[in-house]
Amino acid sequence: GSFVTNEAGEGSSEITFGTGQVSGDFYKDKLCIGDNLCFDANFIAANKMSTEPFREIPFDGIMGLGFKDLSMGDGFNIVDDLASRAGAGSVFSFFV
Repeated sequence: GSFVTNEAGEGSSEITFGTGQVSGDFYKDKLCIGDNLCFDANFIAANKMSTEPFREIPFDGIMGLGFKDLSMGDGFNIVDDLASRAGAGSVFSFFV
């Protein structure tokens, strides 16, 4: 992957959620879902995490699946990236 910044010129962030904190740098890399859907995706590569809850959870970074307003900027939300590639009226889902 390659280092990127958001439209505010930021190249890293610290996020607090639930019972923990995570911080890291912004990167872009190729993301493939299946064999036919590949695109460049932005994400935060975690380089510092709080002990709780991450001591018990294997965790490498954050990829935005929430609302666009909660994202780090344009291009940092996988749901929006998929919607823009799928076209109007398309439906997709995630099963974890």
